[in-house]
Amino acid sequence: MSRIYTIPIAPAGLTAVQDLWAIVSGTNRPTRLAGLHIFQTSDVGDAAEEIVRLRIRSGQTTVGSGGTAPTPIPVNATDAAAQFTARINDTTQATAGTIVVHAEMGWNIRVDRDFWLPPSYTFDFTGARRWTIEIPAAPADSLTLGGTLWVEEFG
Repeated sequence: MSRIYTIPIAPAGLTAVQDLWAIVSGTNRPTRLAGLHIFQTSDVGDAAEEIVRLRIRSGQTTVGSGGTAPTPIPVNATDAAAQFTARINDTTQATAGTIVVHAEMGWNIRVDRDFWLPPSYTFDFTGARRWTIEIPAAPADSLTLGGTLWVEEFG
């Protein structure tokens, strides 16, 4: 059995590297990246166009800091609370451990970015494993960035 949860980020200024989302799977509850939507509202027009890198990593043993710890929201309102923990907008990134880079992507900030994979192609994280979706390099200028992460939890 699985449940889907969302973790939204309200639009806020982004000027440096950042863990947009950080998830720590429950000990006996694996998690999966189910989907991602990201957007920005501050830079419009050809002159402001840039490609921002997005990276999915796992295996960090230290938590990031500078952000907040939101409560994941069940897509089905009758589902139980999530057993995983979440953080958003950590300006000091999660580090240490045996870190694995699962994906590197580019995002043209003029267009919203959606990232959806069929279950057989997505990333599964087990046994209290930490995983992040991050911006590993600072944007050219401040962006007002928001989005939503969908996380599937099993067990």
